[in-house]
Amino acid sequence: MAKRRGAYGGNGRLGPADWLGAARAILIGEGIERVKVERIAKRLGVTRGGFYWHFRNRKALLDALLRDWERSNTVAFIEAVTQAPGGIEARILAIFTIWLEARRFDPRYDMAVRDWARVSAKVRRAVHRADDRRIHFIRSLFEQEGYDPREALVRARVLYYTQIGYYALEVHETVRARLALADLYFEIFTGKQLTPEGLRSLQSRVLRGRNRTVR
Repeated sequence: MAKRRGAYGGNGRLGPADWLGAARAILIGEGIERVKVERIAKRLGVTRGGFYWHFRNRKALLDALLRDWERSNTVAFIEAVTQAPGGIEARILAIFTIWLEARRFDPRYDMAVRDWARVSAKVRRAVHRADDRRIHFIRSLFEQEGYDPREALVRARVLYYTQIGYYALEVHETVRARLALADLYFEIFTGKQLTPEGLRSLQSRVLRGRNRTVR
């Protein structure tokens, strides 16, 4: 009979990233109540003893999970947009790309943490901080282009709340369907018309012959 593994995975000793990744998957798929050491260990196919080499307790894991979400869904989001060429069109299209690709910004992770916030004041405060930081960042993009600060704030809110609304309402549509409205969304968000070159660039980045569903 094969021995049950302890703190080891198939390719060597499991690290904190393995435990954190499994916790993230359970949070997204099953909710925060199911993120327990025993369940994570079972998912990894190991005993729970290895967990305590990396985390003092479940609370320490949950704190790390919250930091991981902040890094992946806020810091990475801001960095990706900042790396885009200057100009409001390029920056807003970078935001469109991130949301349509759903790789550098994981909407499932975001919604799972928002659900978690319903039962945790600490997580609720973290979500509010993240929302404020994201909106402040988008507002700064408009202000850099000469928009009045009050107008920049409202446009940032409209852009951000629209996308979060897609997630919260679980609106599903294909990438092609969303792209068909991209020029109108851009005009409503910015008050400017999207150039044909900008639209083609967006299409080439996110379509690539696929017709998958996004939120």
